[in-house]
Amino acid sequence: MEKVAFTLEIEDDWPPVATECVWYRHLSGNYVLENLPFFISGLTHGHEFSAIPDPVNGCIFEFELVKTSGHSIVWAMNNIKLDTDSLMATLIKSQHLR
Repeated sequence: MEKVAFTLEIEDDWPPVATECVWYRHLSGNYVLENLPFFISGLTHGHEFSAIPDPVNGCIFEFELVKTSGHSIVWAMNNIKLDTDSLMATLIKSQHLR
C-alpha cells in the first residue's frame, strides 16, 4: 500500500485541514482506496478511482469514480451531546436488512 494526498475545498473554515492523506493500492492503472477518509467527499473504502496527481506537489485535486465497492460511510459529529440511540438503532437495523 501507498499513500496519496487529496487537496480539500475549504468552505466556512471546514474541513479544518487543507489536505487529507489516504492509503491506496494500484489496480489496472487506477487507485483502490484502502481506508476510510474523513473529509474526501464521494470516496470510501474499496472504491476504485482514476486520478492524475499534480506534477508539482503530488496532490490529487480531482478524481473520477471508476467502480464503487458497495460500501458507504457516514461520519456524524455530536458536539452538543444529543441522544443518538434511536438514530444508531435505525442505522444498525437498516444494515441488517440488506
